Order: sequence, then structure tokens, then C-alpha cells
Amino acid sequence: MKAIILHKQNFTKEDLIKDYLYSAKHPKLFKIGLEYERISIDNTNNKTASYLGKNGIQNFLKTFANQYNWNLIFDNNFIIGLELNNTTITLEPGGQLEISLSPQKNVNDIELEIESLNDKIKKLSQHFNLNFIEYGINPTCLANEIPIIPKRRYQTMAKYLDLKMSKFMMRQTSGIQTTFDFENESDAAKKITLCSKLSPIMTAIFANSPIYNKQITKYKSIRSLAWLYTDKKRCNILNEDLIENFSFSKYINYIFNIPVIFIIRNNKIIEFDNKTTFNDFYNFGYKGINAQKEDYWLHASLFFPDVRLKNYIEIRNHDCQKGILKYSIPALYKAIFKDSYTFNSINKIISEFTIDELNKAKLSSAKQGLKGQIGNYQIQDVASDIIKLAFNALYDDIDKKYITPLLDLTLNGLSPADLLIQQFTNNYKGNFDKFMTYLKK
Repeated sequence: MKAIILHKQNFTKEDLIKDYLYSAKHPKLFKIGLEYERISIDNTNNKTASYLGKNGIQNFLKTFANQYNWNLIFDNNFIIGLELNNTTITLEPGGQLEISLSPQKNVNDIELEIESLNDKIKKLSQHFNLNFIEYGINPTCLANEIPIIPKRRYQTMAKYLDLKMSKFMMRQTSGIQTTFDFENESDAAKKITLCSKLSPIMTAIFANSPIYNKQITKYKSIRSLAWLYTDKKRCNILNEDLIENFSFSKYINYIFNIPVIFIIRNNKIIEFDNKTTFNDFYNFGYKGINAQKEDYWLHASLFFPDVRLKNYIEIRNHDCQKGILKYSIPALYKAIFKDSYTFNSINKIISEFTIDELNKAKLSSAKQGLKGQIGNYQIQDVASDIIKLAFNALYDDIDKKYITPLLDLTLNGLSPADLLIQQFTNNYKGNFDKFMTYLKK
């Protein structure tokens, strides 16, 4: 019988648990982060902006760096982003522009930083005939018409994600993620559990991608639909045991059981067979290569649930929003976490639903927005109760102003998608180019 050879590693699962614990912060040091993606548009033809060329996004980033003294980020001699003082401006696979902001104390501070950056981006983009629209999915074309930018990681991922809408997700979706700190393992568990269960509600509240390939679809959030059918092992709501009994150890074990896409050695990508789990790699190596701690963190970054753990909690399931509503996303979670009464009240509301009902509500919210179903309720009714509690939680807070527009929309059963459908149908009579002028404002 052939002997099984266990390989040596430079870390243990206990080391990873310690890393997560080391990320914990005192509540007085808590900050809020925002990752904000937009669709890159060529104004000359209302199509997806090119990466290459005189007026391409690469040259735009290079010029921005020179004009505002940012540092360039390269991959294989291609410019893929910019960095300054822990804030980055980077490109997603289909050329979407993402701002990842250095964390701030309040959402109001986030708005000040984002708007300052957006003013610079808008001013310079006019010289390139570019526009970056605040919308949940590229509305101009089909996914196969958009090339992946020349970033090695994206080129590799595109071959491995296994469901029919992974191509849409990578090339066309545009979302907003928000991040929050945690005090200890128990605090992280409570927040991840509640936010995971809230995911279909948040999809409905922030649905903002009903128009795709220049026409109205049957969905309020095509972006959310794309994520539902991107990769069954990596995406959507965490499994029931992990949600209900979350721990750092369980989370690590969950990630260990996902197949590895690739690792990096000597700045070169080494692709895996998409069958070998990280647990296999950890115990037995892969083609003579032993697992290192850095491989775990890379592998964990290729895990895309609606809520995930890094050295903070990242909440991911929101369409990009136009105007003030993009700041409503972190403000709403800030309100949910504000005090024990608000947190426990919302937890009581959402705990009425089973994981199976939540998963069914994911599709219903993507299709119907606030008119979708969660258990025996219409999502609007549950969302309204949650937003009322959030509004009250921020009654004396500088960030209360971001909850007000959500309250007005939700009580009227409207998501941003419903307003877009009205604009497209009534104001612009289905004329896509005229509708694009609205998205560009």
C-alpha cells in the first residue's frame, strides 16, 4: 500500500485564528470602510470604455497619477490601479472603476473623501471622453462583448468560476461593499450572522440594475442575479451551520474545503486543477509545492459570500447606488450595530426566517425587489420595520441624513430600480441613449 506523505507547512490553523483575533479592536477605535465600483463608459458611443488606447482607462489612470501625485499599481507592466495613503483606485475585470477608501470614523467623513475624489475623477475624465456611472451592471451590451483587462489574477479567475453567470459577474457587475470592525470573536460572529441573514432584504432595498443590454429586464437587480449563478462553492449566503454557530475555526475550515484556483510563487501564478481543496494542499502539497500562510489569505480573498471575514467584516451584497444612496449602505449597517436594542430587535425580526427561506428570498429580491417574498411576508414589510429601527438608532447622529431617503423609498415600496424603470419608460420612452444621459448625471 502506497504511503500517504504529509507535507510541512509554515503555519497552523491556530495561527490563522490568532491572526483574526489580532485584528479585533476596541469599540472606540472602530471605523467604517467603503469599496465603491462604477461602470466605465466611453461617451463617444455609450459603450464600455476601452482599457488600451489614447483615451483608454489605463492612460486615464496614468494621467491621474501624474496630475494628483498618486502611486501607480502595475501587473505585468500594465497599469491596474493607483494608491495613496491607504486609499486605492483600481480596475475590476471588465474595466469597472473601484475606489477602496481608507476607513473613516463616520459615514459623513466617507462622503467628504469620496466626493473630493469623484470631483478629481470627473474633471479629468472629461478630457478622455469617459464617464463612470453609478449603476449595478453594465447596461450597454452582453457580457461576451467585454474583454477582461490584462490583470493575471482576473484572466485566471475567468477560467475557473463554474456557473453560467460568472462571465456577467466579472465583466459587468458594479457593487458597493462596506466594512466594519469587530471587538472579539463573539462580536464578529453576531455581526456576520445577522448581516448574512439580512442579505436578501438588502438586495431588495438597494436593487439598482433593472436595465441590461439596453432594455428593461424581468429583474430589479441583475447584478444580484449574476452573483447567484457565479460559483456555488464560493458565493451567496454562508451555510446554515456556519451562520448559526459561527466561529473563526469553522470559518477557516469552510475555506479549507473550497478548491484552490491558484497560488503565487516568485511573482508567477500557478494554476490548480479546481479539484484540489486548500485542505488537500495544506496536508499533501500540490505538485511538490507546500502551502504557506500567504496562500491561505490569497485563497480566502477568492471566496465571495455576501458577508465575509478578513481583518474586518466585509458586507458585499449591494448594487452600486446613485448620489446620496451610496452612503445609505454603510449608514444603515452603522445604525444596525449602533446599540444592543436596535441590534437585538432587528435580529429578532430576521431570525423568524429559516435559511431555506432566506435563500429563496435571494432570488425573489433580485427579481421583484421590495415586492418579493421572504417566508410568508412581502420583503417591503420586513424592510420597513428594519429601516424604522435604524432611523431611530441614529436620531442624534451626524449620519442620520443617509437613512432618511431610504425610509421614504421603502415605505412607498420603491427601490432605486423602480425609479430607473419609470425614467426609462416614461421620461425617455425606452430611448437608451437618452436614458444614459440620466445615468451619467
